[in-house]
Amino acid sequence: MKVMITGGAYQGKASYAKENYKDSILFGGEFVKLIKGETEKAAASAESEKQGELYKNGVLAEKVLDSIELKLSEYNVVIVPEVGCGLVPLDFDERQFLEVYGRVTEKLGRATKTVIRVVCGCPVKIKG
Repeated sequence: MKVMITGGAYQGKASYAKENYKDSILFGGEFVKLIKGETEKAAASAESEKQGELYKNGVLAEKVLDSIELKLSEYNVVIVPEVGCGLVPLDFDERQFLEVYGRVTEKLGRATKTVIRVVCGCPVKIKG
């Protein structure tokens, strides 16, 4: 992955990516499904009483990142939707998913060469 494009819902991330990067784009919905699926797999393999501890310490996020690294390397551009900027979910699993998602996207942002945030259709280069 060379470019990470982030932003809120319906801000123009996909349009910007299609206009500026013609090939090899992982779109936001697929990215979220990928993270969610790998989070569920990693959590299921952990002992239930230790799951909360794994989430808090970032161990689960590391496992998820390790498992998706190869998949992400197939793409030049990954669109990363912003999630969890509102109310904190009551459901434990949803809260933990947001924790893992945040840790994974933070590490991806640090590792990639270019990070662009799209707001109201306007790209703002954050890094690169």
